Amino acid sequence: MPETQAQEAFVLTPENYYSEKANVLYLSNSLFKSVYGMPAAPYPCEAAALLGEKERTEALLIGGYVDAAFESDDAFKKFVEENESDLKLKSGKGFYQFVKDADKAIARAKRDPVFMSYLSGQHQAVMTGEIAGHPFKIKMDDYQPGVQITDLKYVKSAQEEFNEFLKRRVTFVENYGYDIQGAIYREIVRQNTGLVLPFNIAYITKEDPVDFGVVTIPDEMLNEALEFVELSLTARPMAQVRQAPHRCGRRSCKFCRDQQVLKGPYTYEEFEARART
Repeated sequence: MPETQAQEAFVLTPENYYSEKANVLYLSNSLFKSVYGMPAAPYPCEAAALLGEKERTEALLIGGYVDAAFESDDAFKKFVEENESDLKLKSGKGFYQFVKDADKAIARAKRDPVFMSYLSGQHQAVMTGEIAGHPFKIKMDDYQPGVQITDLKYVKSAQEEFNEFLKRRVTFVENYGYDIQGAIYREIVRQNTGLVLPFNIAYITKEDPVDFGVVTIPDEMLNEALEFVELSLTARPMAQVRQAPHRCGRRSCKFCRDQQVLKGPYTYEEFEARART
């Protein structure tokens, strides 16, 4: 069945959004960045993104925990039940400290009426569209039709950090490509509604005491990010990537370390160069 027909036959929902079939039929923000990278983190490993094992990290776990806490009581209860073994101590007596810290952060942010007003729309709303000929799916933490899109982030800190690729200090927005996420979300919503909406990030930090806030990403930043997405997909279409995904060969890449085959000893210059990757 042609891809377009398969997409028409497949109805994307919040429940099947992360399914294997949805991931084959549609590109997403996370898959795009893992395959094509971003200015703040170039040189991705296509092979690792498509062929490597998907790691369930503590950051992903606690991010989902925080998202569920702001979605609804039922969603939060379901998330805790489904992930209880990862959230609770092995003894079964209480939760890990990172969960307790998240609870404090959640409670603090929920006391702020302005913060909560940006998370008062439709939760986990899904849409589909197309960018540079590639089908895309999005799942918005908070969507207020005709008003704005807001994504919730639980981050280490809101302080600028030095980025070695850009050779300057950047915020977590640029460091983790959240401008790319915003550009994709805004474009897909525009295609579905005809409206170009503001994209906000509601952030909570893991610091003690917690820092939190809402930042609206500038239009210029989102436009540049969308251009980056379009140029990346045009230069190397996803069908080409899937057919023959490239290995990055970096020492820091778990997939490439696992797949390496020696052809002989390194020269010391080669060893030094590899040690820097």
